[in-house]
Amino acid sequence: MRVWCERTEGDWEWELVGQHKHFVLSVCVLPAADGEAPRIVSGTWDNKVLVWIKQLDGVWKSELVGIHEEDVRSVCVLPAAGSEAPRIVSASNDKTVRAWREQTEGVWESELVGIHEEDVHSVCVLLAAGSEAPRIISASNDKTVRAWRERGDDGWESELVGQHENLVRSVCVLPGAGGEAPRIVSGHDDHTVRVWRERGEDGWESELAGQHEHWINGVCVLPGAGGGVPRIVSGSEDKTVRVWREEAEGGWETGLARKHEDVVLSVCVLPAVGDGAPWIVSGHGDHSVRVWRERSESGWESMLVGQHEDVVSSVCVLPAADGEVPRIVSGTWDNKVLVWIKQLDRVWKSELVGIHEEDVRSVCVLPAAGSEAPRIVSASDEGMVLVWRAQSEGVWKSEVAGEHASRVSSVCVLPAVGDGAPRIISASNDETVRAWRERGDDGWESELVGQHESWVRSVCVLPGAGGEAPRIVSGSLDKTVRVWCEEQRKGWEEQICLQLDSSVSSLASYEHYILIAQGNQTVRVWLPDEDPEGQHMLWIKVPASPCDAIWNIDPQAGKLRKPEIIVGTSRGLATFTIEELPF
Repeated sequence: MRVWCERTEGDWEWELVGQHKHFVLSVCVLPAADGEAPRIVSGTWDNKVLVWIKQLDGVWKSELVGIHEEDVRSVCVLPAAGSEAPRIVSASNDKTVRAWREQTEGVWESELVGIHEEDVHSVCVLLAAGSEAPRIISASNDKTVRAWRERGDDGWESELVGQHENLVRSVCVLPGAGGEAPRIVSGHDDHTVRVWRERGEDGWESELAGQHEHWINGVCVLPGAGGGVPRIVSGSEDKTVRVWREEAEGGWETGLARKHEDVVLSVCVLPAVGDGAPWIVSGHGDHSVRVWRERSESGWESMLVGQHEDVVSSVCVLPAADGEVPRIVSGTWDNKVLVWIKQLDRVWKSELVGIHEEDVRSVCVLPAAGSEAPRIVSASDEGMVLVWRAQSEGVWKSEVAGEHASRVSSVCVLPAVGDGAPRIISASNDETVRAWRERGDDGWESELVGQHESWVRSVCVLPGAGGEAPRIVSGSLDKTVRVWCEEQRKGWEEQICLQLDSSVSSLASYEHYILIAQGNQTVRVWLPDEDPEGQHMLWIKVPASPCDAIWNIDPQAGKLRKPEIIVGTSRGLATFTIEELPF
């Protein structure tokens, strides 16, 4: 859990509040008495509700409010009534809504507000007019939105706001404008956003604000500028965020705030040519290869390189001769390896390198040796690692580097040490990491680097410092990242084993830092030599499951252009700027 503070316009700095043992699903702020600092409330998948208090030394201390029987999905604050202190409200997969009142310092008492028939996804508070008490609003998998009104010693009374044909994932309150009463907004699994208006004794009336193409994951309210009318914001599984504005003559109008691209399975950086800036290259689930150019004020602009006939699983850059534009290499689920060359008219032309017997999972470049040109390495589902050499313009010849017993998920290149040649490193579903060394006319020789306990998803190289040999890093579905060190005459040995909380999707290195993309929507920055147990890793929460993550490096300069990380996710491309690296 983190606090973000804006230091200058657009420049945000974060501070770690604390770490739970499981996902943090909801946070809110608990107001404090005059002069005291407000506290943070968190609800998690380890069933707990916690309060975080900042100490005089700047460290945040957690205090257990209470425990539900299942995951806590949502927390909010019930404002103080009269001389009473505000209370915490929590909603859980145990079907209950609870209110927590502080008795003494560190001691909280729980009160059952109400029970739904299914999991409760979301809670918020509807403030009342005049002397009436505020009500708690809850949304549930039982397809209902309910309002809970406190009746003193008689507990809480439930009122049905609305019944729907599908589960309700999120609720919020739309403030009233011009003396009107506030309304309730709900997001549904039938793809709709609805607004609920109270009609006195006639109960609640529903109005359709708008419709997405998939279920609604969240709704919130965008306040109006300068006293203007607030708008509704909704985020959906259809990969869009929409803003809904109420029209004076009735009805709602939508504007598309952001459209995400399809799944981004692979990303890399295309070096700058001349005075230009480097671009990002991405391979997509919609079969496209794209390049992204940064437009300082307006973010990133996308251009289509070309379209495959199936998913683009991997992209890399093939260096070019001085002054020429480097080429893009793509590997796809239609078994092909292609090279994309930018023409003078700015159109990209594709050239077939070769075809595997099954899906291509990973591509990389084997650097040039002597006067030879660099070669392309590809890995596929049939277990093959192939090396492709350009014979003449448009003609490529393949050579088998090696074969695994199962799918090869990832390949990279281990740079040469001394007079040796570079080696190809491969990671496979046969749970092994292997190194392939070229033996001239005798082909390629295999050596076992190491073994995991499940599929190995990614490999990268950790550069050596002060003349030391580079090391290999591998990440697996067994939830470990392992560092392998080559010992003279002993072969490869496991040097470090980092145990994580979820599987590894992708690895990338910069200097001595490792970037770890995980299946639980996190990307971690790890410095293995300083922090072998990973206790001080910087971690970033991403909007969806990461498929690939890289450092934004200017390959010409050989260093970070700025501390930025690029992540390809199941919902699009995301970039993150970090203030500083750990250590």
